[in-house]
Amino acid sequence: MKHYSISNLPGVPDYNAWELADKRSAYCLLIPVINEGARILTELGRAQRAGIDRLCDIIICDGGSDDGSVKPETMELYGVNTLLVKTGPGKQGAQLRMGLYFALQRDYKGVLTIDGNNKDSIEDVPRFIEKLQQGYDLVQGSRFVQGGHAVNTPPVRYAAVRLIHAPVTSLAALSLLPREEVCRGLERLSALCEEASAECLAKANACKTLYPRLGACLGAAAAVLLL
Repeated sequence: MKHYSISNLPGVPDYNAWELADKRSAYCLLIPVINEGARILTELGRAQRAGIDRLCDIIICDGGSDDGSVKPETMELYGVNTLLVKTGPGKQGAQLRMGLYFALQRDYKGVLTIDGNNKDSIEDVPRFIEKLQQGYDLVQGSRFVQGGHAVNTPPVRYAAVRLIHAPVTSLAALSLLPREEVCRGLERLSALCEEASAECLAKANACKTLYPRLGACLGAAAAVLLL
């Protein structure tokens, strides 16, 4: 076990680290938690039974739990590779920045994240790793896609996601589309104008060369007729 502290890094909260094992995999699984109690232990037990701890390095990103659920010796028994405990300010976003910084320092090929409240299917981690190995840059799970299931989701939260969060997010994304279309249209119009301008300039240059010659020819013809 290797224990040390990290502090005063731009964008990274101060934290303590317990590396319970060396890097063993090309992929790591970040699990942000805070006072999850038996839920995180149950989830880690499921991960062990599914062999997840042998497939990727499990990294607990603790936000400062005081319920005793994430003691280093306990985490080691549950197959956790590293325990990070945030001591600086911030909430879940800061916990994930802490974990991502650690993952970058270890040079993992891919990073996965999952909540530590025992509500998500940690058994499906191999499917995500398989997609990453196939070359996908981002793989995201959802309970709302075809084949997805909402398990242990409180009815109020389910309704809020379906009726408020998802529609508002979609509308916010749609509001950008007209602006993007206008910008693309202006870019195409600008390109067409440049082409037309270049064509007109070429014709004007040709006329400058042609008209003096034509004038000279007409003058010569007139002189012949007068003789």
